[in-house]
Amino acid sequence: MDDYYPGRKFLHIFFIFYSFITILTACMLALGQFMGMTIEKFKNVDFEGTNEAIRYVVSFYIILMCIMTVMVEMELHTNSKILSLWITRGLVYVFIGVLSLDQAELSNSISETELLFIQVTSYMMMGLGCGYTVMGVLCMQIILNRFRTDYQARNHVARNKKRSGKQPPVPPGDLEMS
Repeated sequence: MDDYYPGRKFLHIFFIFYSFITILTACMLALGQFMGMTIEKFKNVDFEGTNEAIRYVVSFYIILMCIMTVMVEMELHTNSKILSLWITRGLVYVFIGVLSLDQAELSNSISETELLFIQVTSYMMMGLGCGYTVMGVLCMQIILNRFRTDYQARNHVARNKKRSGKQPPVPPGDLEMS
């Protein structure tokens, strides 16, 4: 049956899940930064001039980096030399989390729940970044690449078997086993 319907290995599923969690965290972090920028704007907070403008620009860049993170994790942008290696990808994710956490701490008008949301997502991003760095040091990216090529090869073989008209073997019933 495995020849006709190949499955992924456990670690392959883990890597896909890890990437999915990273995508969710980046989306939540971008949402938190966006909410921080717009809520302050709607609250008519007194702007302190240049420092406030710099804070908005940095928040905007954090949102762009979160969008870039989503694109990299969904493998829509694979030409980046820095983000293609897990060690440096993890370091960039840690930087995004630290920068976001610093932005939240510098703000004096964010509500407590919003501040907690940004802090939690920032720590999650830093943790995921540390995870990528550690997995990169342990050469887990090579293992993922092997799992991918193995899965693609098994899928190719299964498609060819299905196209050739061969029927998959019928698993034995309960009566046939005795």
